[in-house]
Amino acid sequence: MSASAPPRSSFAVLDQLILEALRELRTARAVVGGTANHPNMDLQARAEEHLNALLEYRHAAGQR
Repeated sequence: MSASAPPRSSFAVLDQLILEALRELRTARAVVGGTANHPNMDLQARAEEHLNALLEYRHAAGQR
């Protein structure tokens, strides 16, 4: 028998981290839109990876 997902309040900290990562990604995309150089593109790629990792973790935690 599988356990039910934890209550929404259990994800409050994780959801806050996801929102912060989304803001970072939006900022990085805006910077790349203005100046698409290699360091800025690396920052955007890392911001995307960070957000994706948090979202994957959130999804996996919700499946438990």
